[in-house]
Amino acid sequence: MTVKHHFFFKITVCIAVICFFNCHTTDLNESEFIFAVADVGQGLSQIGVQNDTAVVWDLGTLEMFGNVKTLYRKLGSPYIKYIVISHGDLDHCGGLGGIDTEIRWSGRIIVSPFEDTSSLRKLYHSPGFISFDVLSAGKQLQVFGDVNIKCLWPDSTANFADRNASSFVFSLKHGRNSCLITSDIDSITQRKIITGNRSIKTDLMIVPHHGSSDFSMLFFQYVNPEHAIISCARNNSFGHPSQETLKALIALNAKISYTFQGGNLFFRSNNYYWVLY
Repeated sequence: MTVKHHFFFKITVCIAVICFFNCHTTDLNESEFIFAVADVGQGLSQIGVQNDTAVVWDLGTLEMFGNVKTLYRKLGSPYIKYIVISHGDLDHCGGLGGIDTEIRWSGRIIVSPFEDTSSLRKLYHSPGFISFDVLSAGKQLQVFGDVNIKCLWPDSTANFADRNASSFVFSLKHGRNSCLITSDIDSITQRKIITGNRSIKTDLMIVPHHGSSDFSMLFFQYVNPEHAIISCARNNSFGHPSQETLKALIALNAKISYTFQGGNLFFRSNNYYWVLY
C-alpha cells in the first residue's frame, strides 16, 4: 500500500469510527434516564427524568424548596407528570407551598391510602387545580416508556402506628439498572418489605429515614446497594446519619454519597450502568 493510499485508509477508518460513536451516543441520549437527589437539608426530594417528562418524589421543606427549583432548572425544566408525596411530614411535603408558574406540572399528586389529602391541599397556595391518585404496594406508575416504576410499600391492608411506617417505597428499573426509594420507613417495615420482595437487590438506594439508626441489617443485605445516598443536613440535631448505619453500609462495600457534602446528586442511566456526574 502506498503512503497516499495508507493515509486515505486511515482517514476512512477514523470517519467510520466517529460515525459509529455518534450514532451510538444519540441512541443512548434518546433513551437515557436521569435520577437526581436534591440537596434539601434535613429533608428529601428526588426527580426522575426521561426526555422532557419527569416524576418528583417529595419536595423537601418550604424553606429549602428553592434548591428543588434550582435542580429542576438544571434538568431542563421538564414537564412533571406526577408529584409523589411519600407521607405528610413537612420535610417531605412542605415544598408544595413553593410551587409556582415556573414549574410545568400536571397538578396530579400520588398519595398512599393513609394520607390526609386535606392537609396537603392547605399547603398548596398556587392557583390551579390539583388532584390525588392513590397508590399502594404492587401497583405500577406508568410514566416513561422503558422505566419500570413499582410501588413496594405501603400495603393497603396494614395498620400503621405512625407516618414513617406507612411512607412510600418505590423500585425503579431502567434496563439492567435499578434504584430503590425508601422514604422514612423503619426497621419493622423494612423486614415486612423483604418478606414479600426477596429479589430486592438494587444499584442505588436512598438510605431510609436520612440514615437513621432504626434500620434492619437484613434489609440492607437483601438490597446490597452499590451506591447508598443519604439526604440530610450537616450537623443536624437528629444525629443523622448514625454511625451504626454507616458501618452497616461500609460492611456491604457500598459507595456512600451525602447531599450535605455533594449537594445535588445526579445519576445517569444508559440501560447498562449508572454514572454519577
